[in-house]
Amino acid sequence: MKGLVGILILLSTTIYPSLARDTTCYSDLILVGIHHPIYTEDTEALIALGNMLYTKSPYFSDVCIFSTGKELLNVLKEEKRQGCVIRHLLIMGHSGFQGYFVKELAGFYRDGYEVIDEGRLYLPNEDAAFIEDLKCALENGDIEFSKDAIVVLSGCNTAHGKENIANDMAKILKVPVIGANQKVDLFNVDDPGEDMKGLESRSFYAYLPMKDGSIELYNFGVEVLKVSEAIRIVREKVKEFSTQ
Repeated sequence: MKGLVGILILLSTTIYPSLARDTTCYSDLILVGIHHPIYTEDTEALIALGNMLYTKSPYFSDVCIFSTGKELLNVLKEEKRQGCVIRHLLIMGHSGFQGYFVKELAGFYRDGYEVIDEGRLYLPNEDAAFIEDLKCALENGDIEFSKDAIVVLSGCNTAHGKENIANDMAKILKVPVIGANQKVDLFNVDDPGEDMKGLESRSFYAYLPMKDGSIELYNFGVEVLKVSEAIRIVREKVKEFSTQ
C-alpha cells in the first residue's frame, strides 16, 4: 500500500504536475496609511476607499491600516508568521518620491530623511522604517513575496524622478511596482476606490525587473488608472518580456 501511495505522489508531482495542487498561502493586501497630522480629515476617506477597492477588485482579500513605517513592516511580517507569501500589495496614503508620510516623521521612507515643506529635510524618529529595513526583513526571511507578486503604490509622486520609492522597491523585491510620477486624486473620481486620477496625463509607470537585473520602465499612457486593469497589463508585460 505504501508503495502505491509513493507512486501516486511521484506521478502527481513530476510526471503529471498539474495534478499537484498549489497549497501556498497567498496574501493579497491593501494597506492604508493614516494619521498624517496635516491630513487627519482624510483618514476616514482613505479607509473607506481601501474597503471599497477590497470589495470591487478581484485581486485583494484583506485591508489593514498602518500609522508608522514600523507598523507597515510588521503587517507584512505577520503574513509570513501566518505561513503566507504576499502576492498582491497595494499601499494607499499620502506620499512622495521619498516614501509614505503617516505619523509625523514616522513613515516608510527610501532613506534617512523625510522631505517636508518644499524640500527641507528632517530626521525621522524611532517609529519610522526604511527601504533598507525591508531589504533586511526579506533577506532574513521575515517577509516573503511570491515570484509573481505585483505592488501598487497608490499615492502622489511615488514614481517621481529617477530615484523614488517605486523604483527602489522594484529593485529590492524583484517584482513589478506601479506608481505615479505626479499628484493623484484618490477622492474625486467617478469610480472611487478603483481609480487613480492624475492631475496630468500619461504619468503612471510600472517598474519591471528584468532577468539581467535591470529595470524596464513602462508608461501606461493614461490619465485615470484603474488598479485592476493596471495589474492585468503588468502581468501581460511580464509574460511578454519573459519570452524575449
